[in-house]
Amino acid sequence: MFTLYSSDLRLTHQMIVWLLLLIVTVVQCQDFCHVNTYNSSCKYACRCKGPCDSDGNCIGSSCSEGWFGSACQYSDVVMTATIHPKRAESLRSNSSGHDCGQRFGPHYVLLTWIEEQPFTWLRIIILNQTSLTNMSISINNASCAKTNIFSVDDTTMDIACNTNVSMTTLKLEGEDVGNICTLFVSGVDSERHRLNGFLLEMLDSHNATLDQFQDDSSSPKLVYSVLIRTGSYIAARVRQKSTTNPQLVTYVSLNEFEAYGECLPGFWGLNCKEKCPPFCNTSCHAEHGKCNTIYISYTDLPQSSIGPNTLNTYVVSGIGVGVGLVVLVVVGCVVKRRVERKQETNIDIVAKLQEEHHYENVKNKDFYDTEFLRDNNFCGSIEDEERQRENERHYEMLSGENQYDKLALEYEDSNGVHYQNFASLNQELM
Repeated sequence: MFTLYSSDLRLTHQMIVWLLLLIVTVVQCQDFCHVNTYNSSCKYACRCKGPCDSDGNCIGSSCSEGWFGSACQYSDVVMTATIHPKRAESLRSNSSGHDCGQRFGPHYVLLTWIEEQPFTWLRIIILNQTSLTNMSISINNASCAKTNIFSVDDTTMDIACNTNVSMTTLKLEGEDVGNICTLFVSGVDSERHRLNGFLLEMLDSHNATLDQFQDDSSSPKLVYSVLIRTGSYIAARVRQKSTTNPQLVTYVSLNEFEAYGECLPGFWGLNCKEKCPPFCNTSCHAEHGKCNTIYISYTDLPQSSIGPNTLNTYVVSGIGVGVGLVVLVVVGCVVKRRVERKQETNIDIVAKLQEEHHYENVKNKDFYDTEFLRDNNFCGSIEDEERQRENERHYEMLSGENQYDKLALEYEDSNGVHYQNFASLNQELM
């Protein structure tokens, strides 16, 4: 990269020619070819049955056989696989013998290849997403590790395995395998010629070459197995001879890498330049940039809205809100209980005071009544003494005449109180 300042700019005839050549080269070096060929003037071949536009989209047609995905740039290795059972061959994308409105039946599908194939992700078209709840994937007889499921639309699901291996067998099994209409297995872009004759160099911290590998195969391969000697490597550099320059030029420099035909975590797209949505936990789908949906019964949300991985955030937030509500309820109950206890204590104190006051009133009233009776009884006792004697003589006479009409009189002076009890069957006497 260089910068030109107007005060220092002195164009010569030779510089103008070079600038024109540079402009022509930039214009011609486009990303997508317009026809189904590959050349040095375009980076990606057109994989449509008809022509492509500048973005690689098919004009009035669909992807060529064996290609699918964005701009038809993903190779479908299902087309080169042997499929068991026989009737499962209807799952190929070029098959017209299977109606997606009904199950095709088998509970398993086994794909085998003669040559090793890189496995990154597969795509299935199903009756509906709720019909895919019981299915397992195994690669080379080993279970798919850390399965990530992405929803493309209501009937299209992408499944990725965190398994960096080359495969010769791929098996899908389970009751819901019969709900699959079409199966794609991504073999990356399969542009083998891009690295034909490449040189791989392993570098140390001073960019000195510690080990290297030179491709001398007559035909480019899809998968290269390179044995690197043990060492403290800092970076890897890949260089290749271009069609316009016979000298080795740096094709790509890598640091702390896992080269496996897909974008680094956090990026997606054919050029791996698109950043994953911020709500994705770690990475997103290499083709469409959607987050891992996790739950296959739910569709993924648009990238401009909240993604499915935000469910984790909502779950945590929901738990936090729930805990907060519980704490508030507990605190409210404690405060309410304390207030009730305080009110009860106040009521008890008031009741006790009222009771003590009532007791004092009753006590005083009883005292006054007792004094009043005592005074009355004392004053009346002298006047009644003679009358009482006369009554006693009269009573004795009556009791002698009639034992059944006996009148009993008892007089008792206790604490100055006068009590009289009268009993009579026929009359009442004073």
